[in-house]
Amino acid sequence: MRILVVEDEAITAIVLTRNLEKLGYSVIGTAASGEQACELAASCGPDAIVMDIGLAGEMDGITAALTIRRELNAPIVFASGYNTAEIIERTGSIPNSAFLGKPVDPQKIHAAFEQLLRAEA
Repeated sequence: MRILVVEDEAITAIVLTRNLEKLGYSVIGTAASGEQACELAASCGPDAIVMDIGLAGEMDGITAALTIRRELNAPIVFASGYNTAEIIERTGSIPNSAFLGKPVDPQKIHAAFEQLLRAEA
């Protein structure tokens, strides 16, 4: 499975990428901003996305996910330290997505992707 990682903290993105690759995923790119995430998703067509919510740039992860969703129905796992009721409600309104609070165990990301893919089938 080809994954796009969207995370504005460089160290977190590196660690997450390495951990996902250890699980057998192919990380096809990383983005630090919502705008960059939209561009990469459009050009690379990932099979799935791990999306932080607080990002560099003008666009947060939820807005980026909604923009990406217009063109691509890849499962999105939100991974964020922002876990307020408002954030969970906003992410919950996006089809084919799941929310995980940080710090995120890569095994939980794997399980979330598996569950989202089963629900799509």
